[in-house]
Amino acid sequence: MKFDKKFIREKITSYIDSYNNSDLSEMEKFLDDDIIYKNIVDDDVNITTKGKNAFLELNKKSFSLFTEKEKEIITIFIEKKKIIAEIFFHGVLAKDLNKDVLKGDKVRIETNTEFTFSDKSGLIIEITDYSS
Repeated sequence: MKFDKKFIREKITSYIDSYNNSDLSEMEKFLDDDIIYKNIVDDDVNITTKGKNAFLELNKKSFSLFTEKEKEIITIFIEKKKIIAEIFFHGVLAKDLNKDVLKGDKVRIETNTEFTFSDKSGLIIEITDYSS
């Protein structure tokens, strides 16, 4: 299956919209059963999941950490098979994470998120978030 840029932009935008709405069942529609997720901060992999259920469970837990949250797509770069979305995340914590990161604190993170789609199904098979 060959994807054009419009298809990719629509899929990523719809996926991010479902994340922003905390809609796990809608998110699931975009994911391959064997999706791999990695979160990399300053070149260190600090979270990895394999499989749709593990990824959705991670998101369910992360949703509970925030009273407000939103991912805003700044731009999407598409070059052959490499797809990177520049995303700005902002949220408000729902509970204390430690003595320095407290309920009500605002979180702002800029990420480059790399998406890989299955050539066969058109579903997302890998998501990697890069931040510093």
